[in-house]
Amino acid sequence: MRNLLTIFLSMALLSAADAAYACKSDMFAAMDGMWRGTGIARLSKNASEETITCQVSIQINEAQDRLTSKGKCVSRSIVRKLDGWLACDGRRLSGPFLSVEDVGQVQNADGTIDDDSLQLDILAVSRRKISNQRFKTTENHYQVNARIDDEKLHVEFIAGEDADFQAFSMAMDRKVKQP
Repeated sequence: MRNLLTIFLSMALLSAADAAYACKSDMFAAMDGMWRGTGIARLSKNASEETITCQVSIQINEAQDRLTSKGKCVSRSIVRKLDGWLACDGRRLSGPFLSVEDVGQVQNADGTIDDDSLQLDILAVSRRKISNQRFKTTENHYQVNARIDDEKLHVEFIAGEDADFQAFSMAMDRKVKQP
């Protein structure tokens, strides 16, 4: 009987510990799916605004409280592949949110999520070849805000003052797979 009580107590404590770390956001699960949208981007400080179109697949692994994303964004002057992930712990988000082909690698992403929005602060490092054996490394700070309403994922990406890539905003529709 004593062993049975010990086992029951251990299982209850483990379940409570698991529940304490679970992602506590309706939005996290709601982002699961294929998204496509068009918006406006400013690719550098001196550039004019241009239309950008993105298609992103977001998959949620609820067992690991992890979001993975893959996709591509296209404008008249760029084509970029996207790849990344975020972990959710309660209402906290963290991880190397995104790697953007030819632009840079996110070193750190940290933020919060609630039932209908998320905010991320991002530190990205870009490295450009400036001569045969010389590279220029730049740290860039960004902020990402996103929300879901009426089956649209609204995303706003704001760059810090010295960032290479300046900003974009768009509303993305969920693509429904045909049967």
